[in-house]
Amino acid sequence: MFEPSSSPDLDRVTGLVSRRFSVTERYIESGILTFSIDPDSPDVKNSFEGLVRELKSEGQVPFLRKAGDVLLLRVFSRPQTGRRSNRTALILLVITATVIFVHGYLLGSDELWATHLTPSFPPYLYGVTFTAALLGIIATHELGHLTLLRRNKIESSLPYFIPGIPGLGPFTPPTFGAVIVQREAPPNRDRLFDLGISGPLFGLVATVVVAVLAALSAPILPNAQVALIEEALSRSFMEAPSPSLPIPALLQIIMNLVLPPVGEDSTVILPLIFGAAWVGMLITFLNALPAWQLDGGHLARAVLGERMHVYTTLASVAFLMIIGFWPMAFLVLLLWTMSGRKVAGPLDDYSKVTTGRKLMFVALLIIAGLSAPLPFSIV
Repeated sequence: MFEPSSSPDLDRVTGLVSRRFSVTERYIESGILTFSIDPDSPDVKNSFEGLVRELKSEGQVPFLRKAGDVLLLRVFSRPQTGRRSNRTALILLVITATVIFVHGYLLGSDELWATHLTPSFPPYLYGVTFTAALLGIIATHELGHLTLLRRNKIESSLPYFIPGIPGLGPFTPPTFGAVIVQREAPPNRDRLFDLGISGPLFGLVATVVVAVLAALSAPILPNAQVALIEEALSRSFMEAPSPSLPIPALLQIIMNLVLPPVGEDSTVILPLIFGAAWVGMLITFLNALPAWQLDGGHLARAVLGERMHVYTTLASVAFLMIIGFWPMAFLVLLLWTMSGRKVAGPLDDYSKVTTGRKLMFVALLIIAGLSAPLPFSIV
């Protein structure tokens, strides 16, 4: 919680503010040091970002909001967070890596791979490769956020990885991803946007790499051999993940570009790390949704503002329902409602994002659509 400023040197704070803005009035309201700022002050965005850095060393944090024809700049005391141990984050990382390894080991132990396709490749190596692929995608996603947080000197935790349940199938993630606890608000909408988009972009690059490796390592067998294997297994392994979980368009495009031409007399067998690439696309899609406090939700908050963020959240929930992701839709709706239907904004909620970031927002929405496991084909 932010508290009213307890700075004994109000003149110093006033001097820092007045040096950067045209101050029309200074007063204390409910114990909060408040300044009325002329909206025509030069370069409000960068001036405020500089003020944030200066006041941080004073133990203070400013907020900038529009109020009628003026800007109100309020100064609060920075909450004391103290030093926190990284032990929990490291323990969760080890547990999650172990769960993913077990998941990959169980997949590699299946008769299809252990007996018919790769008998010389032991299951524990499948565990290692699947862990490197899936954990690498998630860790790279979080590294994107962490890099931007550190670059902007915003205090945060290490990623807390969340283990799942192994062995439920190649397209059922054995982890629920990871979260980073951010202990400071970004200074403006540009920084809020950058923090939000960094994870999906980093994660997408890692997912594309895994998808290319999956295509390069995919076995291509004559149909006659496939029939013999299917007969021995008494089941088919030629279908997509499942009727309700089709292959995302972007993943299909990558596979088509990398795979060599395959005649009608041959069949491509999707390798196990294809499941990691599929999950990576799912993570990209879900995080890019402009809803609640998902990465895309932060982008929508930065680009469109607080009011439109409500509508993009509802539209995202409706879209999830349409494509059959009912549990995720209800989860987003529940968490959004429990949080008061709001998402934390930046310290400066007056300055707008740049045009380039607006274009990047549109591009990410397109990427989200291409990464979504849609029940219909768009390629």
